[in-house]
Amino acid sequence: MIISYIFSVVLALTIAPTQSISTDQDTKDCARFKTGTFDNIDPEDEIVNTRIIRSERYQLEKYYKYEAECRFKIKWLDECTYELAFDSGNEGCLKIVDPNIKVIVEIVSTSEDSHIAEGWLDGSTQRMRSKLVTVKK
Repeated sequence: MIISYIFSVVLALTIAPTQSISTDQDTKDCARFKTGTFDNIDPEDEIVNTRIIRSERYQLEKYYKYEAECRFKIKWLDECTYELAFDSGNEGCLKIVDPNIKVIVEIVSTSEDSHIAEGWLDGSTQRMRSKLVTVKK
């Protein structure tokens, strides 16, 4: 079903060990991850499967395996939580994303060069985690 599939793609179901991760709301540095370029690396083969480019208004996601590019409007709900609403995408994107369902994402922990994001489809209780590594400029 496309709803399950969007979870596996948007959040890539990855969680990897990290060092010195902050999980306390007061010590998380979510502001550093509000904009930038991030890679989601598949823990099985250590290959980048998704690149995320996040600006103040939009998040562009490139799924290499599916030749899909999706653009989402981003709305920050609080310091560490944001909502993604589908904006546009190529044919590959439209095969893997339901444009009518929003995705809610919370940055649950941060480290020097990465953050762990936990996301869910609007209206769902099932959550998925993903480690996003900052791409150095």
